[in-house]
Amino acid sequence: MPITDIAEIDESELNTPDPDDSQAALDALVREVSPSQGCWNDEDYLWLSSHSSRLIEYTDGRIEELPMPTQRHQVLSQFLFLKLLSSSALGKVLYAPMRLRVREGKFREPDLLLVLDAADPRCLDDYWMGADLVM
Repeated sequence: MPITDIAEIDESELNTPDPDDSQAALDALVREVSPSQGCWNDEDYLWLSSHSSRLIEYTDGRIEELPMPTQRHQVLSQFLFLKLLSSSALGKVLYAPMRLRVREGKFREPDLLLVLDAADPRCLDDYWMGADLVM
């Protein structure tokens, strides 16, 4: 007998994937293909931090998610940023997030970075290789 009313359709017969199941499957896949804690490398970290909206730091194969800054932290950081910006006419001041490679196997995402020379070759587009002041 043909169905003539949409109310007669049994939703369990539809092949619509459950969004929660899809997300769970994706989460499992990401966990499976991601390096284990302690086994990350610079390239893995750079990929992850480029594809995430979270603040992430990396040290010797380990990933650490940073806590969300508080309002007090942001107000203080903004004050320092504006002071540095007004007093470093020839240099460059950047505000988080900007990755800083401290050494091979170690990246940080400081609140503020300053170089005295705006053309400093350590200032790469994806991350900085050093700075004259880091906060």
